[in-house]
Amino acid sequence: MMDLKNLSLPELKKLSVAVQKELDRRTLQSKKALIKQVQQMAAEHGLDADEMLAEVGSSGREGSSVKSGAGKAAPGRKKKAPAVKKEKLPPVYWNPVNAQEGWSGRGRKPSWVITFLENGGDLESLKKRQ
Repeated sequence: MMDLKNLSLPELKKLSVAVQKELDRRTLQSKKALIKQVQQMAAEHGLDADEMLAEVGSSGREGSSVKSGAGKAAPGRKKKAPAVKKEKLPPVYWNPVNAQEGWSGRGRKPSWVITFLENGGDLESLKKRQ
C-alpha cells in the first residue's frame, strides 16, 4: 500500500489522474465482458441480445425502456400535477444597509435579517414606513 502522506500535491494530482484513467479503462473492460456474456447467453436461447434489450429495456419490464418509461407514474399511482408557480410576494422588510434588498417575511430569513436581529435590532424597525 502506498503512503499518500509523503506525496507532494503535484504527485497526488498525477496519481489521481492515473487512478481515474485506470478506473475508466477497467469499467469499460467490465462492460464489454458483460455485454459479451449477455450476447452468448441470448444466443444459447436462440435470441438476439440487441433485439431482446430493445423490447425489454433495462427496467426488466416488457415493452418499456429507460427513454420511453421516463416520467411515467408507477402502475396504480396517479401522476402528480406539475407544481404551480407562485407569484413572488412584495417585500415587507427592507435591508437598512442596502435598500435594494427586501424580504416578504415568509420563508427563511435572509442573512442580513439574522445579522440585524443578532445585533439587537427589532424586526418592526425594518418595515418601510409609508
